[in-house]
Amino acid sequence: MAPPDILHAELPENPLCLITDDGSSLAPVLAKALSEQGWLPVILRFSGISELVKKKQKPFAKEIPLIELTSSSEFELETSLKSLKEKHGNIGGF
Repeated sequence: MAPPDILHAELPENPLCLITDDGSSLAPVLAKALSEQGWLPVILRFSGISELVKKKQKPFAKEIPLIELTSSSEFELETSLKSLKEKHGNIGGF
């Protein structure tokens, strides 16, 4: 028997998925696919993603939250994740 094309799994209680934007074209495609399956994707973009890369990249849908960090400090990351949790609840996947 051939393996399934997709495995069906129950969504977590809070289907919030945190996606790290590495500047490639994968993050927007993944965010769109997860959104179509009932997830709420949230994009986390670390500082250092160049403006040139951002301009070349396929844009994210406007309803997908985007967290852009301006530094690589642990404090900024923790603050951003805390704010995300307050607005949308616990993260259900990475």
